[in-house]
Amino acid sequence: MIAWLTVAALAGPIALDRVDLVAAGPGTFVNYDLPIAGSDTTRTAIRFVEQVQPVWRTPVENLYVGTSISSQSLIYDAPIGDKVPLNYVVALETSLLVPRGVRAGVATILGPVRLEAGVSALTPSGWARVDYNTWTVMPTVGIGLQRERE
Repeated sequence: MIAWLTVAALAGPIALDRVDLVAAGPGTFVNYDLPIAGSDTTRTAIRFVEQVQPVWRTPVENLYVGTSISSQSLIYDAPIGDKVPLNYVVALETSLLVPRGVRAGVATILGPVRLEAGVSALTPSGWARVDYNTWTVMPTVGIGLQRERE
């Protein structure tokens, strides 16, 4: 991934595309943290800040990089067709650049708001422990703000 980002940086500019206020990847905030918001507001607030994800446009068409404090994503986001106002989304989810899962879904853009729904499959992998034997599958939801695309 680092080599790819180096090549992309040399090929052209990387620019902010959007900010996902509720990031679809990896999906843990909506599934684990939001349900306990009433009983543990401090933890939920910290986790909210950790998961807000700036998403960067790369020089490669339809390829984006999401960066948050808790997760990074390499995202392919392309239109389904000319007449359908939906994009399909597939992503590699990492934690400090250690691959830990994948995500797939659909997204639509309503003015400056981007909505995404899908599914994610995650492992507990990280630098301390690499484990691709255990997978958790969960639904994902994303809400972002972006400038209108050309």
